[in-house]
Amino acid sequence: MILYRLSLLRYLKEKTKEVFGFSGFCKGDIFLNPALKAGRDILREGVYDDHIIHAIRHFAGREGYTTCYGDLNAGFGAIACAVAPLFKTVQLCEADDTLRAVLTVNIGLKAPGGGWEVYDAERTPSGPCILRCDRATETVRQASEAVIILQEKDALPLNFPGHDIYAYGAGMDKTRPFLTLWRLLTQGYVFRLRKIDSDDADRGGDYICLPKGMAV
Repeated sequence: MILYRLSLLRYLKEKTKEVFGFSGFCKGDIFLNPALKAGRDILREGVYDDHIIHAIRHFAGREGYTTCYGDLNAGFGAIACAVAPLFKTVQLCEADDTLRAVLTVNIGLKAPGGGWEVYDAERTPSGPCILRCDRATETVRQASEAVIILQEKDALPLNFPGHDIYAYGAGMDKTRPFLTLWRLLTQGYVFRLRKIDSDDADRGGDYICLPKGMAV
């Protein structure tokens, strides 16, 4: 299933800006850290991890899933601030003191009416929620009712017995350049979900874990 698509022309435009380091102006209204990739992406494109934001919005449309959004590695709020207005409550975790201070200001700008909390250590929401993280900890695995959006940085086996695991990617395989080019020419830059077995989820990348029985 396709969740996010860029045309080939748009992809080439964004890739050119990325390669040559062209910076634009900030189209948002949050404080950035240009030393981080998230900050540079927002300065250049106005967004950060747009495909992840699309996925969060997609699953927030499911009944009961606008109740809570949790982010266990929120940084300065590049993703959280973009999706916070969709949810009744927002729980954000960030261990770094400096980033957490900026995050608190940013989420206050995006959700001035309240309904959010910022923590200095991991706190996993209970019940139906959408949860974003960059590592599969034991508490995350136990969140059986959560839609888990996992941006795994390390090559580690994933074990989610209560979830179906989907790889979420654009099929940009550097070892198969001609296939990748063909996909770009015929389909554009397409992020799709592909169901996999937990034994196959053993490398870094983006994964979406849905509670057993939930339709894509």
